Amino acid sequence: MTETAPIFSMHKYGTWVLTIALSLALWLCCSTTTAATSPVSAWQFTQDITPTQRKELKTWLAEVQAGLNRLLGPFPDQHEIHIKQQSSNSSPVPWARTAKGTTRQIHFTVDTSKPWSAFRQDWTAAHEVSHMLFPYVGEDRWFAEGLASYLQYQVMFAAGHIDWDTAAAKIEERFQRVKNSKVPNAWSVLKHNAQLSQERDYPRLYWGGAAFFAMIDQRLAQDHDLRLTQVISAYTQCCYSPAPTRAMDLLNLFDKLSGTEVFLKTYHQEMLSDQTPNTKFLGAWLRTTPPRLFE
Repeated sequence: MTETAPIFSMHKYGTWVLTIALSLALWLCCSTTTAATSPVSAWQFTQDITPTQRKELKTWLAEVQAGLNRLLGPFPDQHEIHIKQQSSNSSPVPWARTAKGTTRQIHFTVDTSKPWSAFRQDWTAAHEVSHMLFPYVGEDRWFAEGLASYLQYQVMFAAGHIDWDTAAAKIEERFQRVKNSKVPNAWSVLKHNAQLSQERDYPRLYWGGAAFFAMIDQRLAQDHDLRLTQVISAYTQCCYSPAPTRAMDLLNLFDKLSGTEVFLKTYHQEMLSDQTPNTKFLGAWLRTTPPRLFE
């Protein structure tokens, strides 16, 4: 990744300069791009999905994408959406994945026999569209999945599919589930990342990574009057590239964009530790601190 100059700096003027400068930068970029073309360049459905079902699925995904826009601003790039049908005993979206090759794609497997209200309460689409904010980061799955996991319930909140109390409770419940799992806490997130093909402990990898980003969000808010979503917004508008990169390059860039050292410092303190990130105080903070939304 090429070196990118900060779009603002704190220097001696305090956090209010940082907040004003970022707000102005985001207003200028987002006000000119909101009316751009749809983030979806193509839709592909299997033949067993009826025209009425296709319309409903497009409406559902448009709501999710609008939630991401309210939370983070416009998508940085277009992507295709591929949808196929499969019955499920539980979830309306039993499987999904992204592809970041020559074309960027989201693949959904859906069960249209489920009520549309169930689709709006499902986190899968919010998780997958969050992946579209970043390029492929190779083996750094803790970064990609952790960030998408931390954002998914915030996107659902911004879409109006759940309220903030519910979103915060779901994030906290996921953190608690990982804490109570049988795998020892002495395993770091990076160790889970390295051992994923053998251990297949996806919840700890996803939500250990999410805890890392929640800690960053809390530290940005408390020490710099800034939110993680604002830094991501600045990144997608000034610096996004679809070319593959590494997590450390993005963390370094996020520090430059925010005018802080929060990202790399938190990485060295938490990710290089032998322990899973401590989420003891994150739940209480999240419940009283919803994200800032674009109107």
